[in-house]
Amino acid sequence: RYASEKRRRVLVDVRQSMQKDYMDSVVASLPTSHHRPSSSKKSGQSRTPNDDNDNNNLRVSLCVSKLWTQMEALLDEAAHEDVGQGVGMALVHTARDAVSLFRMGMASLVKEALEHDPRVVMLVHNDCLFLTHHMLPAVYRRKAGLPRGVSLIDLVPPLREFGEHVVMHFAKTHTHKMLQSLETSPPWTDVHEDGPFNQAETCLKVVLFQLQRIAQQWKDGGLHAYAAVVGRMLAPLLNHLLTSLLSTPPTLKAVHSVHHLFQLYLDAASDLFETAALAELHDTVVGVQDKWVTGVLVFPESPQRHHALSIVLRK
Repeated sequence: RYASEKRRRVLVDVRQSMQKDYMDSVVASLPTSHHRPSSSKKSGQSRTPNDDNDNNNLRVSLCVSKLWTQMEALLDEAAHEDVGQGVGMALVHTARDAVSLFRMGMASLVKEALEHDPRVVMLVHNDCLFLTHHMLPAVYRRKAGLPRGVSLIDLVPPLREFGEHVVMHFAKTHTHKMLQSLETSPPWTDVHEDGPFNQAETCLKVVLFQLQRIAQQWKDGGLHAYAAVVGRMLAPLLNHLLTSLLSTPPTLKAVHSVHHLFQLYLDAASDLFETAALAELHDTVVGVQDKWVTGVLVFPESPQRHHALSIVLRK
């Protein structure tokens, strides 16, 4: 009876916290034994947000911070020498169910926000990462007192996959929307006229504002891997702009206007990354910036321009 009442209270508390505490956040630490620097990854290997724990501190929701405190209390109580095996197993199952409730509940409670709010996306992903890294050593430290066969490891893969899916789905969806916006822009051959130029400038500024908004929220997450995701979003936008420049090269009259529009893009891209090292690693613009400044990329009949573009488009 005690274990049943405890289970009811804990799961009710978790559900209420999910509803009222999710927009508040705190900075929390990952277990030191599971901190992996980014340099341990093989060079050239594609990375997802869950692959990078280059910072031992993460910004997580207040909800998940409270959830982990409750889980630790349940596991500590289950491992106490005065607790019988039946009660201990019930307390462990309560901790497991609290994690499952969080994973399934967040998918529905913040479903709409996960489509358009980069901060919520960051918190959900970080929460999943935070829980999985704490769950891995939690049972091992208490295994002498816990009932035989207890484990939380089977909960780790679905939680990590959920967190990763949230980020990658958001990035893919918004990249597609930004590409659709760029496709409405007038051709480069027309931007020497005021109307098409203003339309192209507005279109580009809207897209860049959306990208900057996403990057700014994710800089607060505590993971450098968010820079990799921003880089993945940036690459197809640059690819589209350069491909369209190749297919419809500007006239000499439009060169100045085109240069201005591309400079907007270059200036905005330079602010997307927290450090110069991250920009060099993930910013696809770096490969063309020098060539752009020299004017190589805007003249339609330049062999150097075609060579530079072919290098960029292969990235």
